[in-house]
Amino acid sequence: MEEVKLLGTWPSPFCYRVIWALKLKGVKYEYIEEDLVNKSDRLLQYNPVHQKIPVLVHGGKPISESTVILEYIEEVWPQNPLLSEDPYERAIARFWTKFGEDKSSIFIKFFHTVGEEHEKARKEGQEVLKTMEEQGLGEKKFFGGDKVGMADLAFGWIAGWLQGMEEAAGVKLLEANMFPRLEEWIKNFREVTVIKDNLPGHEELLDYFKSLRERPQYCDGCGRYAASIRVPHRLLGCFLSRAREEEYLDLNDNGRKLCSKCFSIAIMDPKECKPLFQKLHCPKSDIFWGVEKVGTIGGYLHRTGDSCDFVRIKQCLKGEGKVEVQKEMEVVKRPKKPSAVARHTISGIVVVLVLFGKPDVDTGRVRSFDLEEKVKEGICEVMAYMWMEWFCSNGFDSSNKTSQEAQYTRDLKDHLAHKMERSKSIAYGQGFRDAIKAVTKFGLTTTLDHIVKEGSLPC
Repeated sequence: MEEVKLLGTWPSPFCYRVIWALKLKGVKYEYIEEDLVNKSDRLLQYNPVHQKIPVLVHGGKPISESTVILEYIEEVWPQNPLLSEDPYERAIARFWTKFGEDKSSIFIKFFHTVGEEHEKARKEGQEVLKTMEEQGLGEKKFFGGDKVGMADLAFGWIAGWLQGMEEAAGVKLLEANMFPRLEEWIKNFREVTVIKDNLPGHEELLDYFKSLRERPQYCDGCGRYAASIRVPHRLLGCFLSRAREEEYLDLNDNGRKLCSKCFSIAIMDPKECKPLFQKLHCPKSDIFWGVEKVGTIGGYLHRTGDSCDFVRIKQCLKGEGKVEVQKEMEVVKRPKKPSAVARHTISGIVVVLVLFGKPDVDTGRVRSFDLEEKVKEGICEVMAYMWMEWFCSNGFDSSNKTSQEAQYTRDLKDHLAHKMERSKSIAYGQGFRDAIKAVTKFGLTTTLDHIVKEGSLPC
């Protein structure tokens, strides 16, 4: 039998779907706990697209996305089926599985928001639960009929996770008197031996959800920036205030909101926005294709093939807690050689936030993508070359090494340095020789200053 591994994290209901399916099928597997803050090379290798869990590895082949994994398990191990033999019943089960996936964002919003937005999410969540109870579950014991099926596994988070979310948020969503059949389903689901033996502890889940609720919440200005960094940044609105209860101001533009501080420094005057946009999509710069790094108000891009529809703000009226905008559109062609940033951008609408001073600062973060390959790789090779020289002369502790080990280290350094000096590569070889010549003549600091300001080596 081919080896089966499951990469997951303990609080994730998506992982438990897969665990339950494997247990119901009697499939032996190895569970590997992943740290999503410091993602392992293994996870990045097996799920390079989304870099998320769960990932099922069967015979060395990875499968991602929990519902896709459930379908795979059902096909590969047909014993104790999760889907009916009847085509119509299978289609219905898949419908409710997808229904749950499509509506999950409502429950996430219920958990993470406060005030009016929280109350709105609570009402929407109860409407979803009502639909599930009346249209999906009906009078059946399980969504799958008399036994647990795929739709039950997909909704399993309601039986194991929702109570912790409610307690952490301090608001009840699933009232027993409102949803008696769902309450009965939860009881039946949790009494299934495989489910009962494979649920996270309630206290552990509650502590986990409380810790999530205690984290500062960010507006669309700060939040988009926060998503790209691991350590909380404290230079923008919410990062300064760190006030969880702050009410965000509605932009009336695709449902986005800003905190009061980001709102106060957002550039709304089209005359101020226009030069920035011109600078960002300057043909000489690939920075345009990394424009989402700048962040939400001002305009946005809609990527279509080799061109983008660039939407400018034509007129903008900023009032008490809301923004009204008029827009105009133009088509901008993609550069012939898209930068590395472009390969990592998300298709569809890319939103631009114009916060005072931030575009100029962020430009430096992607400056290296504009450098000629030879300059960029050449100076990196020089840094490596200088480090090797330093290490073997001052940084290498030979006190606990034999003379042969110390000499081998020096010989290895000489060999690698010789390869760098003689490399025929234009970027790495000639780039290194040009860069080391500039550093030798002008010094490292002057050379780096010239690269930063001019984008080239000093002559």
